[in-house]
Amino acid sequence: MGRIIERLAGRMALSLACLALATGAWAAGVHLMFAPDMEEFVAPIGVSPRAHSLSQRYTSMWSDPAQLAADQGEIRRSNPEWDFMGRTYLVLA
Repeated sequence: MGRIIERLAGRMALSLACLALATGAWAAGVHLMFAPDMEEFVAPIGVSPRAHSLSQRYTSMWSDPAQLAADQGEIRRSNPEWDFMGRTYLVLA
């Protein structure tokens, strides 16, 4: 019985060591897979291209009642909480 427990403990230690090694390798390289294109978010002068496109989208959405209703309906169908949080952040801003 003692040898079985020792073998299981050894396998568990080996499994945990492999898991720790794999986690370390993943954590070291994950930033390479999800690195954003900073040129889209940062502009040397003025507003970044991403911020400009977002402001244009929301300006056109809020000025057209049909588009606003369509976008809100789509948001509410996919997840009602997103609509709630969008309104909450709008008020907080």
